[in-house]
Amino acid sequence: MIVTGRRLDEEHQRELYERLTLYRIKASKLAQGVCIDDQNDVALRKEYSSDNLENLFDYYKKADSVDWYFDRGYCLLADLDDYQSLVLTNGDDGRRFCDWETYRSFFTSYEIDEEYVKLFEEISKKIKWLKRYMEYERASSKWKEMDDRGFCQAAKIAAGFPRMSYKLTLMAYEDIDRLFFEIWKFATKKMGATDKKIDFRAGLVDVCRRNIFPRYRKRMQFALDHSTLSDLESNFDTCVEDIPDDATEDVAWRLITSAVWNKLHKPKMWHQYIMRKMEIAKHIGLGPQVCI
Repeated sequence: MIVTGRRLDEEHQRELYERLTLYRIKASKLAQGVCIDDQNDVALRKEYSSDNLENLFDYYKKADSVDWYFDRGYCLLADLDDYQSLVLTNGDDGRRFCDWETYRSFFTSYEIDEEYVKLFEEISKKIKWLKRYMEYERASSKWKEMDDRGFCQAAKIAAGFPRMSYKLTLMAYEDIDRLFFEIWKFATKKMGATDKKIDFRAGLVDVCRRNIFPRYRKRMQFALDHSTLSDLESNFDTCVEDIPDDATEDVAWRLITSAVWNKLHKPKMWHQYIMRKMEIAKHIGLGPQVCI
């Protein structure tokens, strides 16, 4: 990933690497039972030389003892604080989070993440009623009315959270079933009478071209560029395998939605990513920072 912006000079880079390495050392000592209150930077700097601290920065990124690291590219950007440079790993199989590439590139502050979690909880609590209408035909006026009402309610809830953008509000409301449905709809229309398998790639290319799911853009592009590494197609196949050949679009959407909820091993979503990130920050004593 290419990151741009005002960059730190070499002196500030060295100071930053040393400071961030101290957080990793603290995490290691915490795992050994050393209380965070017994760890201060002055004592740790006496224990580790400046050269050792800088060399340990890359070592800790490769270490698999914890599920996070400080991204070296992000650390170079002067306008990001320490918290914004912290990135969670995506698991050994690269499937821990639903849209990891997008999540790691959201340079939200600790305060915004804290507010988003509260927004997500409010939306989840107050829009539970929408699930009662999941069996309605998606083309029906009733479903459209309920879906519009649900998002309007989410937007009104978000109005009480001044740091929340439209994009973050949408993330708290949307899910992946609509993406799979649009791929299925295009691919099945292009199938010939003798075709035995839905052309997932053709459907994905069409959805990317129309850019109707910007939230999943990076994940879709990754699936197009690295089909053997992405789980998007296998998840799609799982969600459409029970759809009859003569199914209407409304029946297909209901079956896809049901499969997303009941069949998929669902990767963690954005709110789970930031909840874990905030937990780590508190654990290692990483509070809101002032940019250099």
